[in-house]
Amino acid sequence: MNIRSFSQLKQDAKNVLSGKYWYSFGVYVILSTASYIISMIASSIMTVPVSGLLSALLASCHSQSAEFLAAVTVLITSAVGVVVMIIASLVILTPLETGLIKFFINETTGTHDMYDLLFVFKNRMGNVVLIGFLKNLYVFLWSLLLIVPGIVKSYEYSMISYIIAENPSLDRKRAFEISKALTDGNKLKIFLFSLSFIGWILLACLTCGIGMMFLAPYMQASFTQLYIDLKSQAIENGSVSAEEFIYIGI
Repeated sequence: MNIRSFSQLKQDAKNVLSGKYWYSFGVYVILSTASYIISMIASSIMTVPVSGLLSALLASCHSQSAEFLAAVTVLITSAVGVVVMIIASLVILTPLETGLIKFFINETTGTHDMYDLLFVFKNRMGNVVLIGFLKNLYVFLWSLLLIVPGIVKSYEYSMISYIIAENPSLDRKRAFEISKALTDGNKLKIFLFSLSFIGWILLACLTCGIGMMFLAPYMQASFTQLYIDLKSQAIENGSVSAEEFIYIGI
């Protein structure tokens, strides 16, 4: 099977969004709000008890000790914020982002629902969180070698979120294998497809990022169309089976 042209993928995405764009936009608003709240918690509320405790210690110390503890305060509060952000991203944002992808996949067949966002929380959440964590970890580790290997691996693993959105019970090793099968020989195409949105992204940046909220549903719907083609191609050439994308449930 040949992958559709970029213009056709985008046109089909527009067709999918036709008449329900604002519904899709609303799903993105929910996800963005959750992300913003988690970020605020990580940067402020969760660090207040630690800062308060160390500030009390500072008041009772000599100046030299106070300077040392001041530095420790900054390090600890920063570390707490980072840890909270990582944990919250894993257990809240990863399931929500996977649910968002499921929403857009279902949207192509007209079976989407706002509750798709919560799908992972009720279906193999632990497995989805672990796979999401490993994906980010592997990309990070590859990036430590050189920038290019990290970029290549990011594209190789780029379909994992789509795969587990369809089948969250998939074995983690197999999830990586399937993503590799889908992207094998197609990494450059995926990169160029991403690059084809650069004009819209630059225009969105002129609105201080607000425009990205309106652009995001269109981009996600377009990449969902690309995923559908990559999956069909891999099934056709026998590197994966259609059954692996079907979630049976508990």
